[in-house]
Amino acid sequence: MAAIDFDTKEPATALLLTHARRFTLARYGREAARRFGRVGRAMLLMRTSEPMRKTAIEFEGGQKIELLGEGHQIVTDGTHPSGAPYRLVPPLNKMRPADLLEVTVAEMRELMVELREVAELAGLVVVSDAKTRAVGGSHAPPDPAELGWRPDRSE
Repeated sequence: MAAIDFDTKEPATALLLTHARRFTLARYGREAARRFGRVGRAMLLMRTSEPMRKTAIEFEGGQKIELLGEGHQIVTDGTHPSGAPYRLVPPLNKMRPADLLEVTVAEMRELMVELREVAELAGLVVVSDAKTRAVGGSHAPPDPAELGWRPDRSE
């Protein structure tokens, strides 16, 4: 199992998810399963036959994007400690493990590099970037203006 956990705030999360959706649609012809919980947080769920280590990109303000794999657990059903219910798309009772997109370590590294670029376009400032390196990408990050989004730098 592999998961990309978006612990970012809106509107950056929407921009990041839009890019990840475009990446998976272009590469696989379909989207990765998604889990939502607390507002502004999301996770993409995939599967892999390769061992995948945790990778994290941390931003100012305690925000981060994590690639979770070997040795990590995720919650797909229940309630977040904030009280928000977790919601899986598609629903867990309509999904089998084989339904999850199968990805490689190289593809996830590529997506993490692109997500870092998108996060910076969204105004997030990187403070730590562990084990994320480019492997060559062909998917240009979306233009935030194309999505009607402008960074709010008032904080």
